Amino acid sequence: MRSIKFFCVVWILLGLTGCGTISIWRGPVNEPVGNYANPFEPQGVIDVRQHYSYRFLNKWRISHAWLSGTNVRYCGYGLNPFKRLGGYGELEFESDQPFAEWEGVLGSISEHNGQWRFVQHTEKIYGTNPEGKFERYETFCHQFFLSSRNGFALYLIKPDPVKDTDSWIDGARPFHFKGVDWLVKEVPPRDMTGSRGPLAAPIEIWTLKIPDTPYWMVLKFSADLQYSIRERPVQHAGLLDLFHMIVASVKLERITPIDIDPLIEAAVENKRRKEFAEQQLSREEKKLRHECAIKGSLWKALDPRCK
Repeated sequence: MRSIKFFCVVWILLGLTGCGTISIWRGPVNEPVGNYANPFEPQGVIDVRQHYSYRFLNKWRISHAWLSGTNVRYCGYGLNPFKRLGGYGELEFESDQPFAEWEGVLGSISEHNGQWRFVQHTEKIYGTNPEGKFERYETFCHQFFLSSRNGFALYLIKPDPVKDTDSWIDGARPFHFKGVDWLVKEVPPRDMTGSRGPLAAPIEIWTLKIPDTPYWMVLKFSADLQYSIRERPVQHAGLLDLFHMIVASVKLERITPIDIDPLIEAAVENKRRKEFAEQQLSREEKKLRHECAIKGSLWKALDPRCK
């Protein structure tokens, strides 16, 4: 595995946010990938051209790049409603929904049909299911390449030792790069052949403890010792380069606080009213609503009960 220090020295010497190229890997185009052939596998030129930015707790602007190309997944932040609506000044600057806390819960602010919403990403930020039970932290951004069994993942979490987040930084070393203080953990690659679980495991974990908050941003790169590194070294190395370009793109910028508490209060109140209305529905009404929700638009139009 190439050392992280090598890549960072190259970035610094060249003054680049990565390798300075549009693309450093070409994926298979209409080419079967063994037993894992998948028409939705990323294909063609894969590079780092998607950009995301959002206000975080009225303290920071967080921005980063992400993978782009055919069949590449987008990150799941949600578009900035202030930018779409207009007339909100500095709140319109970022491309994605701002994050805020309400009663100690982190969520993002969205708007639909004139009503503000407070979106609680509990599966992502806290790793809990709708019943409040911890399962695992879900990602805001992820991409897996079956052709080389390499994975990219970006998390935004509230860490908790009970949820094993300490293992993400155990043995990590501090690394200051491009204005960001990271904790970097390198994990020896494992041969996952025959594993009934994941096809790859993390070999690099970059953790950013967001200052003045209890939250972390975490980037992970995964690989398989045999399939990724030994059998497909060129593709593995190219994707690892792209991962390091994403790391290099992460920025933290101080912002001027803007009071949006009234909007958050309105969003929370809308959520409470919706939950109360749901509780008042009878079992039959809930069943009908579910049936209508899963029907196609034509059947909805033909069924008067769904109007």
